[in-house]
Amino acid sequence: MNVGGSEYVSIVSSDGGHQIKERPLLVNPYYSTNISDPDVHHNHNDCPSGQQIPAANKAPGTNGYRLCKTCASM
Repeated sequence: MNVGGSEYVSIVSSDGGHQIKERPLLVNPYYSTNISDPDVHHNHNDCPSGQQIPAANKAPGTNGYRLCKTCASM
């Protein structure tokens, strides 16, 4: 279920109750072309460090970089 740009998952528990849990949206991988930024790529729309990359410095793909730790934990 997508509400207001965020993805939500409805979970039905064994007692029939519903829980709504927010889950970050996966996006196409991207990385920063700025040489002073870490050599990582991002794949979640709400990764704080990924959100700080200016549009002019965002490039599509992974460039062979590892996934950022924040995205990996989401």
